[in-house]
Amino acid sequence: MALSNTYINIKVNSDTIIKAQDIFSNLGIDMSTAINTFLKESIRRNGIPFRIVNDQVGKLPRFGYMKDSIWEDDDHDWFESMDDFKECM
Repeated sequence: MALSNTYINIKVNSDTIIKAQDIFSNLGIDMSTAINTFLKESIRRNGIPFRIVNDQVGKLPRFGYMKDSIWEDDDHDWFESMDDFKECM
């Protein structure tokens, strides 16, 4: 039995879309493939496929981000607030 596709609508900043499409195009994939890859990796890992930590009670979680790749390692720059993370996204 073949599974049918389902469409989703998400709100994304237009500048983010343009930059992401450029990256994905250079990788030879489209936006749909990139988002499906993220979703499948989330399922495989049973969570977000990059590090999200809350080191201190009462503070916002910090999101790990390394330029050119997302990595699970403590030797990289961290966002100090959710607003910093959202601005980068």
